[in-house]
Amino acid sequence: MNINSTEKALADNSKYRYFAIFEGILIGLVGGLVVSLYRYLLAFLFNMSKGLYAKVDNVPKMCLMFAVLIVLGFIAGWMVKTEPMISGSGIPQVEGVLLGKMRFKWLRVLVLKFLGGLICLGSGMSLGREGPSVQIGSAVGLGISRNLKADKTRERYLLTFGAAAGLAAAFNAPFAGTIFVLEELHKNFDKNLFIGSILTGITADIVSKMIFGTEPVFTFGDVTTIPYSAMYFVVLLGLLLGLLAVAFNRCILFGANNYGKLIRLPDIAKPVPAFILTGIIALTLPELLGGGHELVDSLPDKHYTLAMLLVFLAVKFAFTQFCFASKSPGGIFLPLLSIGGLCGAAFTAFFVGYSNIDPECMGFFVALSLAGFFGAVTKAPITGIILVCEMTGSFNQFLFLAVVCIVSYMVTEFFNCGPIYEMLLHNTLEKSRGKKEDRGNRIVLDIPVELSSHVRGKTIKELKLPESLLIISVKRGDEEIVPKGDVMLHAGDEIVTLLYEKDVMEAEEYFSKPKK
Repeated sequence: MNINSTEKALADNSKYRYFAIFEGILIGLVGGLVVSLYRYLLAFLFNMSKGLYAKVDNVPKMCLMFAVLIVLGFIAGWMVKTEPMISGSGIPQVEGVLLGKMRFKWLRVLVLKFLGGLICLGSGMSLGREGPSVQIGSAVGLGISRNLKADKTRERYLLTFGAAAGLAAAFNAPFAGTIFVLEELHKNFDKNLFIGSILTGITADIVSKMIFGTEPVFTFGDVTTIPYSAMYFVVLLGLLLGLLAVAFNRCILFGANNYGKLIRLPDIAKPVPAFILTGIIALTLPELLGGGHELVDSLPDKHYTLAMLLVFLAVKFAFTQFCFASKSPGGIFLPLLSIGGLCGAAFTAFFVGYSNIDPECMGFFVALSLAGFFGAVTKAPITGIILVCEMTGSFNQFLFLAVVCIVSYMVTEFFNCGPIYEMLLHNTLEKSRGKKEDRGNRIVLDIPVELSSHVRGKTIKELKLPESLLIISVKRGDEEIVPKGDVMLHAGDEIVTLLYEKDVMEAEEYFSKPKK
C-alpha cells in the first residue's frame, strides 16, 4: 500500500468523529425532504390511479387502461435498462456499494429511481416505497459526500446516514432506520456510525412529521392482548411465519433467476406483464393494489372471513413475487409486511373458531405478524421489533414481539434460509462474476470480534489475513492497543483495519467465520 495514501486514510478517519454530527443533520434535512416529497407524490398518484381504476366500467375504458399500463411498463423498462442499479428494491445495491462490489452515479440513480418508483408504485404494483427510499436517501448521502470531497471511508458513513434518513422518513421510524443500517447493512456496531445514523434518522423523521403529521403509520387503536398463559399461540404464529418466510425468500430468488427465462421479452419490455397483472388485480381485487398499507390498517375492523383472508394472502404473495421478479423499481418492504399482516389475520380468524381467542385480538396478532414475518425474511429481528413498535405507536406488545421474532428467525435458521437482501446481492454478484473490477480506494473499516468467531482467542500473528488487509489498531473498551503479533483477540474487540473497498466482503466473512 502507498504510504502517503495510507497516512491520509488514517488521518481522515481520526478526524471524522467531529464531522459526523453536522453531516448527519445535513443529510437528515436533505434526505428527509427528498424522501418526503417522494412519499407524498406516491400517495397522490396511487390514490388517483385507484380512482381511475374504479371508473373502468366498459370495454373501451378497459382497453384504454391496459394500453396506458403497457406504455408505462415500457417506460419503466427503459429506465431500468438505462440504469440497472435502480432495479428492484435498491437495498441490495446499497449493500453492494458499502462492500465495494458495486458503484453508482448518485444523481442518475436518484432521479431515475425517484421517477421509476412514481410510475411503478403510483400505478398500483405490489411494491413498496421503503427500499427505494433507502436507495434514494443513500444517493443523497453519496451526493453530499462527493460535494464535500469526502474520502472513501467518510463516504461510506455518509451513504449509510442517507439510508437511515430514507427509512426514517418513509416509515416515521428513526430508531428502526438506525437499527436497520447497523443490523442489515453493516452487521456491526460502530459508535461514529450509530451517532451519525440516529441524528440523521431523527432529523429526517422531524422533517417527515412536519409534512405528514405525527400519527403512526398503522392505527390499530387500543389493542386487546392475550394473557401470558396463552403464549403458545405466539410461538405457533412464529413457526407459521418462519415457514412462510422461507417460502417467500426462495420464491423471490427463483423469480430473480427465472423471470427472464419464462417470459422471453426484450429487456425494455420485461416490466410490461407485471403492469398488465396490476390492471387485472385492479379490476378484480383492488384491495391488494400497492404496498398494502390501507389493507393492513383495515384488518382489525373489516372482519373478513377466513376464506377471503386466505385468498388475499395467496394472491398478494403471488402478485408481489411477480412484480418484484420483473425488476421494476420498487421494493418488498411494505408488501412483505402486508403478507405478514394477512397471515396474522388469517391465524386469528382460524383460532377464533377453534379456541377461546377473543376476536378483538385481531390487531394484536396482525402487529405480531408484521414484525415476525419481516424479521424472518430479512433476518433482522431487532429491526422488526423496533419498526413495528414505531409504526404502531405502541411498545405494549414488546415481549410478545420479541418472542414471535425469535421463533420465526429460528425457523429460517433451521432451513438454512439467508436474509433476502443478502441473497439478492450474492445472486447479482454471482451473475457478474468474471467481469474485470478494480480494487477501489483504501478505506478504514472497524470489524468486531464476535463470541463465535474463529479469531477469538488467537494472537494476531496466528491469523491468516487476506493479503491486502492491514490491522492498524485493536480497540478494547476505551483502550487502544498497538497490534503486535502476540496481542490476543477477545470477544467484543474492534479490529481497525485498512483495506481496499473491493475486499470489504472478504474481510468481514473472514472475521465472522465461526469456530470449528
